[in-house]
Amino acid sequence: MSSASGLGGKEVPSAFSVDLAAAARRLLLFLRAAPAGVGPRSVRRYEELWMPLAAEKAGVGGEAAMLVPPPDVHLVWLCHCFHHESYSAYCTSRFGRLINRPSIFDMENEEYAEDLCRDVWATHFPSEPFDLDSNEIGGNSVDNITCDNVNGEIVKMVRQYAGLADRFASLFVQEGVYHVAARRRYVRFLDLMKKVACATQECTRLVPSLDILLMWLAHQVYVDLRFN
Repeated sequence: MSSASGLGGKEVPSAFSVDLAAAARRLLLFLRAAPAGVGPRSVRRYEELWMPLAAEKAGVGGEAAMLVPPPDVHLVWLCHCFHHESYSAYCTSRFGRLINRPSIFDMENEEYAEDLCRDVWATHFPSEPFDLDSNEIGGNSVDNITCDNVNGEIVKMVRQYAGLADRFASLFVQEGVYHVAARRRYVRFLDLMKKVACATQECTRLVPSLDILLMWLAHQVYVDLRFN
């Protein structure tokens, strides 16, 4: 196991099973381009169409299919994964196992996975468009239509992260050096959380700085991510 010097001089894990800095960069790029006003219709598409499809196409060993869902569905998926425990329980309850996200960290592979998903989507759901146009997105807002027969918990998650991209709008946050430094600080933050938990033996809330929050969110996106 690779390690780095943590708080108090102890060694803490520094190697993740994926490149967390690259994951953060892809997350930022998606958030900047993500559709606004995503709401109940997208949650329905996510629950009724995408998740069963992702479960069907996943490998026998739990490997994620190399598919990228429609942008509105993708945003719902991210928001759900940000709540790791809720997402894990949801997957286990519905599918009996965790539905992982594909580890895609470059534009070429992402475009390939999205094009492939378009074909798969058209085959499975010929009457449901892959992309929602601007009018459909607008009418999909959580503020514009009722949430009847929609998973209200997931709708609330989407609403909670509605302004997330704005929090990372600074140009410096887009820089690779920022992500590398943030990753180091995130490892130390995880170590600090463990130390506080051991020292207090109770639930203590630690509020991360913006760079650590970015790494935390990127970490949650890859739900099966572990330290190597």
